[in-house]
Amino acid sequence: AWQALMELLNRAPSQQIVQAVTDIVQQCTATLPVQKIFVRVIQPGRSRMVLVHVVLPSDFPVQGLPMLDALRADTLQKLQETHRVTALDMVFTADLMWGAPAGQRAKAFAAAGKNQ
Repeated sequence: AWQALMELLNRAPSQQIVQAVTDIVQQCTATLPVQKIFVRVIQPGRSRMVLVHVVLPSDFPVQGLPMLDALRADTLQKLQETHRVTALDMVFTADLMWGAPAGQRAKAFAAAGKNQ
């Protein structure tokens, strides 16, 4: 009951939920040359919202958007098998700063040689 109340108050889901989501995302992206994955999960009430940033090498040869859309659809299907009411935003990028948490963006900018 306490966890449900905290979720309704927009608190983060349990670490077990976040880890389960992260494991599914990692399994679904295992065929890609992933440099880094950032997974964010919020669960206000029964709805689970997952935001994933997948950082790939800048020279990764994308075989077309349908390939990435299929990977996204597969990931959503597997997430919904564990929690039916799940929404997924999955972003593919070569720039670490797009996925880095706010507190790490300065470091990501510096590593990329960019000014804020």
